[in-house]
Amino acid sequence: DICYVTDKEAHGYQVKWSNVDNTFKYNDFKKLIPEIVDGWRKLKSLYPDKIVIPHLLTNRRYCNNDKIRCNKTGEIIGSFADYKYNVLDKLKERIDIDSKWTNSLMELKAISTLEDEEYPLFWHVFEIGFIKEQDEIDVNRKLADKRTEDLLDVARLIQKMASSRNREVVATRNEIIRRLNWGDRFETTYDHNLFVTVSSYEPNSNAIQQLNDLLSCKTKGYIFLEGSPGSGKSTLLTQWSRSIPELSIRYYAFDFTNPSSQLNNDSSRGDKTIFLYDVLKMMEERGFRGDEHTLLYKDFSFLKKRFQESLNIVGKRFSESGKKLVLIIDGLDHIIREYTSCVTTLMEVLPTNMEMPEGLVILLGSQYFTG
Repeated sequence: DICYVTDKEAHGYQVKWSNVDNTFKYNDFKKLIPEIVDGWRKLKSLYPDKIVIPHLLTNRRYCNNDKIRCNKTGEIIGSFADYKYNVLDKLKERIDIDSKWTNSLMELKAISTLEDEEYPLFWHVFEIGFIKEQDEIDVNRKLADKRTEDLLDVARLIQKMASSRNREVVATRNEIIRRLNWGDRFETTYDHNLFVTVSSYEPNSNAIQQLNDLLSCKTKGYIFLEGSPGSGKSTLLTQWSRSIPELSIRYYAFDFTNPSSQLNNDSSRGDKTIFLYDVLKMMEERGFRGDEHTLLYKDFSFLKKRFQESLNIVGKRFSESGKKLVLIIDGLDHIIREYTSCVTTLMEVLPTNMEMPEGLVILLGSQYFTG
């Protein structure tokens, strides 16, 4: 029914949806498996260089009342809910299955049409999913709730595309983003991956050693790097961040590689909403993202809440792995000196030492410290 393809994976979905409150039974499953296997094979042929993952998705609860029998004795050995846990889940995890399910396994092998070499490969990647609750999409809330607005926009785009005469509807990621007009929601506002010419860079060994020493003795908190104009602070921080073993994110309040650009250096670069948006975009790309699925958008209240959730994940990751995240914010002096029209600056949303989770170190770079 649905297929989406990433750089490394191809996902194929068989969707069984019902508006009636009924259950998903063993016989339902048996009827669908040959189709799902056939789809899996076709996707493997289309995408031989990718991992193909077949999905069976339903909003019908796994049945607890149907009866799966042992063929030899006629004994009832369980329902489909039991079968899912005792057979399908264990096939996926490649765990030994109780011998009472042997005849059911033989039946599964026969109806699936899987060859011997295909059998373990298919069940290792097969996903069966039960959707407990469907998103309530209230059209009246479109202007009040961004997630609702997004879902409605996607639904309408799918309906529009599916209304064509073609049996299959194919769209690339870029095409979908373009048609939804979401281009700016997948990129940071400014480029924070500034290029430093290696041949023109001479490492300041003393400063690097001090930064390393400070970072090694901190599990959280601030480090401040002060330097005169043109002393190479931004270049130092850029190169240093690339050499440390910790994950790092860089936010430049000023583009030092193109200082005369009005496009790259204006007051919004020091704004708290732009700061949160760009930093969150980079944090989420590195895995610091919670369960919230709404795409980022430039609303301060939304971003502030999401930022706190991401900081909580930083703390959790640190407690589990001991890995720190270094957030570098460079060019603070430009906010005070040049971005005079910036009313709400990024300094207002930086966490205090009390609010900062273990595992987060924030390094500030500026020409001077104003307190």
